[in-house]
Amino acid sequence: MGIDKAKALRALYFTGNNSAEAAISWIFENSESDTSSIDFGEREPEGGAIANEEDCDDYKMVFVVNCSLNMGVGKACAQVAHAALGLQLFLLENSKTYAKQFSKWTQEGETKVVLKAENADHLCVLAAKATSLKLPNYLVKDAGRTQIPAGSTTVLSIFGKIDVVDQVTRQLKLL
Repeated sequence: MGIDKAKALRALYFTGNNSAEAAISWIFENSESDTSSIDFGEREPEGGAIANEEDCDDYKMVFVVNCSLNMGVGKACAQVAHAALGLQLFLLENSKTYAKQFSKWTQEGETKVVLKAENADHLCVLAAKATSLKLPNYLVKDAGRTQIPAGSTTVLSIFGKIDVVDQVTRQLKLL
């Protein structure tokens, strides 16, 4: 299904440019009506005409996989799942500090990105940088029951404001 560019722009406008999911929902909800005649000035976007500073605090969770281990797809997926659960447990255990950020992240679609690291040392350097920026992070060490040696550092997960997380992971490639 193709979506007309003008309709896509209207959808982004009327949903406060918050997410592609919200824009798609708006398009489907308004598919029966002719929106081409709607003037952008007729209705305030759902997020308000001007976003306040608090609304600009978008969060993401990033997973950085140790590619030197040559894990199979299933093994890498399981390790990313361990990293997600480990970090989420940390955030919940420290809810006095992270509840607001975690709630906003879940309300905004739980952005997650999986990236590549060269090796375990690279993961440790990234974890140290994340810690220095006060970003919650979690390093997974494998139990060694299947493909890789016990104690291997497999995945680093990091959570925080997008712009701060990007200070740690900007140079990394997608997995």
